[in-house]
Amino acid sequence: MTSLKHLLQNDVVPMRVRTEAIALVALGVRPMSIVFLPAELPEGNLLGREIDSTYQCWLQEGSSGTLSQRYFFWLQSRGKTTIEHKKSLLRKAYENIVPPQASYKALLGIVQELSLPYIQYEVRPSIRELYICASDAVKERLDQLMQERETIKREAWAKVTSSTPYSLLTYPEEQVPEYLKKLGELLGYPPCCIEAYLTDRTQGQNVENRSAYFLLEFEQMNEAVNPLGFFLKDFFPCRPNCEQALSKGQECYDRLGEVDKNYAEAYLQSVNENKSRVTKYPAIISAHLDSLNK
Repeated sequence: MTSLKHLLQNDVVPMRVRTEAIALVALGVRPMSIVFLPAELPEGNLLGREIDSTYQCWLQEGSSGTLSQRYFFWLQSRGKTTIEHKKSLLRKAYENIVPPQASYKALLGIVQELSLPYIQYEVRPSIRELYICASDAVKERLDQLMQERETIKREAWAKVTSSTPYSLLTYPEEQVPEYLKKLGELLGYPPCCIEAYLTDRTQGQNVENRSAYFLLEFEQMNEAVNPLGFFLKDFFPCRPNCEQALSKGQECYDRLGEVDKNYAEAYLQSVNENKSRVTKYPAIISAHLDSLNK
């Protein structure tokens, strides 16, 4: 416990990541967590822009730079399709920019000091998902799930047409109930909330819209909604007053309080933000999909 409290004092890593993604896994409250990189680093937006800027600079050098720059660009692209080469440039930009960051090193340093198994999964050349696991057994389950994910992605790309939305090619696993159920279990979501999420997906309903509608409906009826039911970022309870979600949120709060009351109070602030964010999700998701399809 002392070791965990000491490590969590590293404020280079955002508090939400330290509590929800690291501490709750280390305490065994949830089997696994996800940290999106570079987005969830303190300077995530700046890093994203720097990756894009570096990538565009390399493309410019390859087409109109000095003779040596154009020759080097040509050497790197040999044997690759145009898309493969562009992906390799984005991947190289990510690797040059993100891992050297102090926040990135601090994040991995805490995870490694706690001996928590982890893996990084490349979603896109410039985006990674860092999975932090409570045990080797959980990591083995995750490894199998990531293999299933790769199969789903290959099959989706094999069926691509000119009218296929790019968003479906980026996250085709979001359309596969079996995958989503296994992922939800690993993330520590209540079974009833997982089932509600799967029902939304299979019936073509948007889970973000459903959650926002239910929450607004409760608030319009002046029915109190305990924010602890929104116990993790990007988690959608089956209903705003779900007892299992509330119980999980209370457990998270209590266990963090055992480490340090300041972490418990920070967690309360996070769940209030989670609840508030739900009402904004429809607009956020719509803007994100528009960006992907462009």
